[in-house]
Amino acid sequence: MLALLCGRLFALCALVAALAPVARAACPSVTACEQYNLPCNTSFAALDPDFDNVKDDDDGGGGALLCLVVNCSGRAAQLQGEIPCDLPSNTWALLLADIGMAGNFLFQTLLERAPSMFSQYNIPHQPLVDLHANALTGIQVPPASWWAGRSLSASLDLSGNSITSIQPGAFNGATIYGSLDLSGNNITSIQDGAFIDATITGNLDLSDNNITPIQQYAFASATIGYNLVLSGNSITSIQQYAFQGASIGNLDLSGNSITSIEPGAFFLATISGDLVLSSNNMTSIQQNAFSDINIGNTLDLSGNTISSIAGGANIGAFANATMVSLDLSSNRLSALQADTFGGLNINGNINLFNNKISVLQNGWYSAFPLEANI
Repeated sequence: MLALLCGRLFALCALVAALAPVARAACPSVTACEQYNLPCNTSFAALDPDFDNVKDDDDGGGGALLCLVVNCSGRAAQLQGEIPCDLPSNTWALLLADIGMAGNFLFQTLLERAPSMFSQYNIPHQPLVDLHANALTGIQVPPASWWAGRSLSASLDLSGNSITSIQPGAFNGATIYGSLDLSGNNITSIQDGAFIDATITGNLDLSDNNITPIQQYAFASATIGYNLVLSGNSITSIQQYAFQGASIGNLDLSGNSITSIEPGAFFLATISGDLVLSSNNMTSIQQNAFSDINIGNTLDLSGNTISSIAGGANIGAFANATMVSLDLSSNRLSALQADTFGGLNINGNINLFNNKISVLQNGWYSAFPLEANI
């Protein structure tokens, strides 16, 4: 009967429908959260224990300046997994741990709810967004141009969620003035181009996940200011060009199950500190595995089961590589060929302690001055 009436009075029904309120999901208010001021030099570890290994670049103003903390952590009943819509524009630390947030994390939502976190004016007192211990399962890949002319000016803690993978382009061209913590999730792979061209001025922590492959171009041309931590995973291989052209402070890949590093994996990469690959399962080092890499300190390959190294000035494992020191201690090398370290530029030492070297062919060390510890 109602349908018949509306059919005859179409215009009236259309007007009523237009005037009817539209049902929308409720957006929680910041009044559900605790708000207080702390000195701007308060360490992130004091606010968020998961960030205890993250370098805090905040100069703190000598402790004289106060910054606003909005603490919503544990208020799942009030927030229902949502970021408050009416955050004060001067929010410095936004604590959203254990608020029931599920599904994919969206940078667009963070921008809409907390625009001050994308303001470069906050950089002298670097803000924090803490979203650890929620039920996030992924990171929504933003549109290709989303990061153009835009940057996150805060450290972001997404640790202790249920994120399973970093999809291609998830951080393509991203700029984060701070650190990104993705440790302690269920990430199984860093996919092709996941962090391509990304800039993260602090640390990128991917430790204690279940990562098995680092796919090609995963970190190509990425810039990580301090530490890229991939230790404590189940990484078996580093694929071709995975770190091509990357610029990283220190790269920690220790304590995995790496058996192979594909040719060109680190092509033209710059590691200003240490590249640590100790305690893995490598039995050999392939041709061009570390070709054209520049390492400011040590390449640590200790504690593997390496028994052979591809030699040659142009196709060898270390062709055109530059580093201060090379640590091959506690492996299974039994012989060094004349061209084992062909093409390697080194100005420190090579540590070969605790191997089983019985054959040294003349000229394996003549290309460079060094101290060999056999």
